[in-house]
Amino acid sequence: MGVGLLNKIHIQFPFTFWDEKLDNIFISSNRFRFFGCASQDHILILFVAGKLARELEQQTDEQIVEQIIQCLQPIYPQMPKPTKWLMTRWGSDPFAYGSYSNFKTGSTHETVEELAKECYDGRIHWAGEHTNYGGAIGCVDSAFESGHREAKLIYNKLN
Repeated sequence: MGVGLLNKIHIQFPFTFWDEKLDNIFISSNRFRFFGCASQDHILILFVAGKLARELEQQTDEQIVEQIIQCLQPIYPQMPKPTKWLMTRWGSDPFAYGSYSNFKTGSTHETVEELAKECYDGRIHWAGEHTNYGGAIGCVDSAFESGHREAKLIYNKLN
């Protein structure tokens, strides 16, 4: 299996400076192209993935915010300075080192089954989107299904 990286950046402003009817803002930029809008809370949400996400994880929050401001300022010259921001850094998280699993070249259905096998004489069970065979392949739904599957196995062993 492979591991992908998708980080989210939430930036809050003192007021909504974009059209409040917008759900999304798409711009022509080499770095930031898609902004989700939470107008009621004056928040823009960015999704950054892959190489750009890894690059940004090496920068400070302030450096990242400055790049986003420079990207938006030509479009919104009256844009105020942000008041708050929150950023994920899943690639640097020592408990994650990424955001989601994926099928890299050479992965098969058997790869998923192998990752799901219990070990240490059945004392350790594995669940998560990367272990869900015979059901959904995705994120939350497949993680839930695999957790449910393993909980049933453990329950049956205890009874």
